Amino acid sequence: MKLFIGILALGITSATCHAQDMMGKLKEEAKQEVKTVVANPSTVVGNKGPEVRDAIMGKLGPALKLTEPQKTKVSGAIDSYLNKKASLAPTAATDKASYTKQSAAAQGTMMSQIKGAVSKSQYAQF
Repeated sequence: MKLFIGILALGITSATCHAQDMMGKLKEEAKQEVKTVVANPSTVVGNKGPEVRDAIMGKLGPALKLTEPQKTKVSGAIDSYLNKKASLAPTAATDKASYTKQSAAAQGTMMSQIKGAVSKSQYAQF
């Protein structure tokens, strides 16, 4: 019986150590992923850009009844904005005021491009 309890205790200890080792590895992988995002925000965000743009266009297109040429222009404006935001990401950590100013300018540019691509009544709905 003592042998059984000893083996059981050894098994539990081994499993606990293995689980802790796996958690350590997962934490390291997560840290690496964060470092990658921080070091290359334009690449990471840029890779998600089409998904974000498509999600936005999926709502805007039907809501504003955009024509195909309008969809192309609005989609381009959104792409430009997302790319600009991705390129500004490193600035957010180092110069908050500059980041805020440049982000606002990028948003203003996008809104101006959208305003030029749609009718007044469509823009009013936007």
